[in-house]
Amino acid sequence: MRPQAECFDFEKFVGRSDECTCGTRGATTDQKLIKHALCSGLVNIGLNLQQKAASQPEALALRQPLRNWHGQLSYKDFSFSQLEHLTEAASASYNTQGLKAGMRVLVFLPMGLPLMASLFALLRLGAIPILLDPGLGCKKLLAAASHSKPDALLGTSISLLFCRFFPKSLGSLKLKIRAINSAPHTLALSPPPIFEAKANDLAAILFTSGSTGSPKGVHYTHGMFQAQLQLLKEAYGLVPGGVDYPLLAIFAFFNPALGITTVLPELNPKQ
Repeated sequence: MRPQAECFDFEKFVGRSDECTCGTRGATTDQKLIKHALCSGLVNIGLNLQQKAASQPEALALRQPLRNWHGQLSYKDFSFSQLEHLTEAASASYNTQGLKAGMRVLVFLPMGLPLMASLFALLRLGAIPILLDPGLGCKKLLAAASHSKPDALLGTSISLLFCRFFPKSLGSLKLKIRAINSAPHTLALSPPPIFEAKANDLAAILFTSGSTGSPKGVHYTHGMFQAQLQLLKEAYGLVPGGVDYPLLAIFAFFNPALGITTVLPELNPKQ
């Protein structure tokens, strides 16, 4: 039997959703949206990108580095509307292939557009992405994956092939899905309704680096993610139109939800 997530009780922190009387006078648009979400009890973090794509569709969301055969560096740019379009395509595709709310999904994708779109798509489905530090090394990575008991694996063709060699560590897998990396101009399938997450619903499991011992899976709820977004904005003065160069996937994930441009780094996570 899978152990229950020991999560921070967000409702106790902000007040029960059915008793919430928080006002929005003097609040920014984002603060009003978050307060409305908290009061209604619907706080799916996957909604934040949708809101940004609606308010700033042509703004730059991602800059992905590319190198040609001569080693020359260039960047491919993606707007918020393009990121949202791929997210909707991914949500429809993954749902059709069997991903449902509550399923734990081991994500084996490098930092980039497919990872960003897939994370938001999984959250909108109510699925629970499991993110591992790619610098863990094979032994620790497999141990962490086995401990988290994923229901599905989402990755590249190479990572799907890789998992075949370790059936014991990944024996809980019921689905293996190749991540979507592009979307047609017109979606063949409509994305399913966005999962109506509550503040204390488990959103993701993020593993520590394991630098001081065994990697540990930290449970994040949707309410915790919303609170972190608000704290990041207040603590660092983050506003739409800013630019960030994140070195960790979780910070790259926060940026689109804040309306910030992400310049994806060139790095080897094992170094």
